[in-house]
Amino acid sequence: MLGMTTSGALDDTAVAARLLDRFTFGATQSERAAVVGQRPGQVMQTLLGRTGTALPDGVALPEFPAVAKRSKDESADAKKQRREQLKAHRATLLHWWISTATRSDHQLTERMAWFWSGHFATSIAKVRSADLMYQQYGALRSGGTGEFAALAQTMIVDPAMLRWLDGTANKVGAANENLSREFLELFALGPGGYTEDDVRAGARGLTGWTVDRKTGKARHVAQRHDDASVTFLGRTGPLDAAAFVAQALAQPQSPRFVIDRIWFRLVSTTPPDTPTLLRLQKAYGAGDLAALLQALALEPAWADPASSLVKQPAEWLIGAVRVCAIDPRTLPDASLTAVLKGLSALGQVPFAPPSVGGWPSGRAWLTAATAVSRARLAQRLAAVAPVRTMLGRSPAARVDALGLLLGRTWTDRTRAALLAVADSPVDALALALCSPEYVVSA
Repeated sequence: MLGMTTSGALDDTAVAARLLDRFTFGATQSERAAVVGQRPGQVMQTLLGRTGTALPDGVALPEFPAVAKRSKDESADAKKQRREQLKAHRATLLHWWISTATRSDHQLTERMAWFWSGHFATSIAKVRSADLMYQQYGALRSGGTGEFAALAQTMIVDPAMLRWLDGTANKVGAANENLSREFLELFALGPGGYTEDDVRAGARGLTGWTVDRKTGKARHVAQRHDDASVTFLGRTGPLDAAAFVAQALAQPQSPRFVIDRIWFRLVSTTPPDTPTLLRLQKAYGAGDLAALLQALALEPAWADPASSLVKQPAEWLIGAVRVCAIDPRTLPDASLTAVLKGLSALGQVPFAPPSVGGWPSGRAWLTAATAVSRARLAQRLAAVAPVRTMLGRSPAARVDALGLLLGRTWTDRTRAALLAVADSPVDALALALCSPEYVVSA
């Protein structure tokens, strides 16, 4: 395997960086150095041993003060005030996410929570509650490396999900098919794994769920539930949310679908071949996500330069903040606001995917517009990064130091570009963060 010793251990920091790019938000120089000499399976065992939902030191639970309820005769000023409150709540949620993702020692937890937030894509634009989005993300952090069945059972009655996919409008005699359809197609089975009759039957089984406006908790109202017998994915009988999920995940195409989705985002855009898929399915079993991640680390595909993955803007941002040793807690409000505006310009604001299908991938993030926006945001990050250690070095030494900092080996073209601006450490760092070697995890 490329970048491995004969014993199967990682033999240099560049390969270590590639592995950690896949399963974390991007490792610091010391974190990469720590895994050189270890086998990929050992690295994954360490990452799995560090999963957990405890918040990093200094990161507090976000607070979302109550927002005044709408009223028919409210004034324009009241409407404006509510919009401003909701906007402030979004900013609080995003600040919390950036601080948690960058400072957490549980990097596999954070990386998988981010993955699942794209898989079970839910947008605050319709949910209109930062608190519900925060609760959902907490569930993804808790269950992201556990059993997929448990995670799916949580998501089917998650309050934010119910609002997002009209689950609260689903009642006996007026079944709304949105949640049933999207769960089957996008969360559990993929296109073609079900019929329209299954969608309709599934919707009837999911009737009765509401979200309590005071507590923000989901609750099931028996009088709103359709308890008649239905035929759903080959099963006939009364159906509820738990049985809906269990029957969907029992379909033979479900494991392949889940494995393909994780493979596509963490390993390669080229689907696994048959022998690889069989190995991964054996590890995954009935839905063991930790075992699947362990198996993924043993596959040679992640170490193949041909298996390059373009970093999503949010992934690129968190990785850049981490490797540059920027503490989000110390940034002034103006800088944090600029970071959030930068993500918006790049087209990816966490908790606001464009659709239930989640985020784009690959070359969609490599447009001329995103290149300009990325450069502006990189300049802002570099301006607050501790680059003083580079000040006393020659231009060539600075370029080498940037390679070590970011865990990248520069091509001749990139090295020449970096040398041209190396008199300014800030400019050189900003350019390095926008280099093909860093933007693309190859």
